[in-house]
Amino acid sequence: MPKCGYCSKFLSNADCVRCSKCANNFHRTCCSVPTGPTPQGWACQGCKVKTKTDPTSSSRAPKTLCGDMSSEESTPQSDLSETTPTSNNHMLRELMQEIRDLRSELSKTRTEIAVCRRQILDFKACNALKSRIT
Repeated sequence: MPKCGYCSKFLSNADCVRCSKCANNFHRTCCSVPTGPTPQGWACQGCKVKTKTDPTSSSRAPKTLCGDMSSEESTPQSDLSETTPTSNNHMLRELMQEIRDLRSELSKTRTEIAVCRRQILDFKACNALKSRIT
């Protein structure tokens, strides 16, 4: 199982995005990539910074991880902290509401199952009485 180049936690295939330049894998949330198809030629923040500073640096400079946390400007987290706290809060609120709705539906389903069980027991009792009468 691959690990995220930024946070070093394991990745699932559904939540994974791959940099087209360095071939490292990242969580979509670590890099602010929305769900859905990955944009063609997507590059991680570290590769974007390398390309902006010196287009020839990839052939001359020693290789570093794109999620290298030694430089503040090359970390995907710096983008997250500046631009998406409200969207993360919004997503969290939506997720919490979904969980509440699911719990409510499960509670209703439990009640319906209990009613069905009682009806089945009543039906069995009626059949038992009917067989005694005839």
